[in-house]
Amino acid sequence: MNKENLSAIILGLTLGTTAALGIWAVKSGNLTLPFKQFSFPNLSPSQKNISTKLPTPTAQKQKEAFEINLISPENGIITNDKEIEVSGKTNLKATIILSQDNSDLIIPLKSDGSFSTKSALTPGPNSLIVTAIDENGNVSQESRIVIYEEQK
Repeated sequence: MNKENLSAIILGLTLGTTAALGIWAVKSGNLTLPFKQFSFPNLSPSQKNISTKLPTPTAQKQKEAFEINLISPENGIITNDKEIEVSGKTNLKATIILSQDNSDLIIPLKSDGSFSTKSALTPGPNSLIVTAIDENGNVSQESRIVIYEEQK
């Protein structure tokens, strides 16, 4: 398998997972829009000439970066074990999803924000995509390719 095919597989899995999460969020009602409903007031002709004072710009609190830190497995590792440990760390209030082949698994977070699970491998290259979604709907994703070679 050459680099182009491997890159295409990773890109396809990443886009597919992102689309699936979006569809899931819409269907389950877990999608929150980042803007508020706004309606324009009805102004009478006498109110239209009111001068308005523009607000003074203020520094906004910078949003904390949300990301997932996938500790294991290493990308491109070749193993003869049928299972591999997938572990990492992220925000305490995030949902972690491990996507592999045609299955998704929600991994429970520990009290320190770390997570760990075992994942079964199939012979050949295995694409593991770990997605974290925080309470504000922010998404962070990391992927790994693990190659499983059966013992002879």
